[in-house]
Amino acid sequence: MTEQELINKQKEYGDSRFAVTRSGKFFCAYGCGAFALARATGYRVMRRPRKGGHSVLTTGFPESRLANVLEQIAACGGEIVVQETDCFVFAGIDGSEDDGLVSEQKPPKEHKDTGIRKDKATLRERIMSFDLSRSTPMEAMLFLDTLQKQIKENTV
Repeated sequence: MTEQELINKQKEYGDSRFAVTRSGKFFCAYGCGAFALARATGYRVMRRPRKGGHSVLTTGFPESRLANVLEQIAACGGEIVVQETDCFVFAGIDGSEDDGLVSEQKPPKEHKDTGIRKDKATLRERIMSFDLSRSTPMEAMLFLDTLQKQIKENTV
């Protein structure tokens, strides 16, 4: 399923049931499902910019944490309505939007003295400025992917 299909599936469920689906080695929730999952687990909801100027609210966790997340949902009074290999649906947790749970993905910054965008800065600067202690596993994985692409672009 594409991201947009997953978002549409969540909209069909409304704000009482929440879809969490596998995306590679992670499980992700969107929209009100992201807020409900964040309330159960303590994970942050990320506002991810997309092409066309819109953004998507999402949260996720690595597949290795699935059993723990299911326990956290139950501990918060939630219930697993459907569970399959690549997705599950849960209910019973507040999915209302709360800006306090959202972390903005910041646009690349420019260096004060050179005007060079941060995504063009040296790898060392990028690595040193990444706050691993405040990042989710998904954010760390995406950061590593970005670094690998930058290395490939600079050496090819």
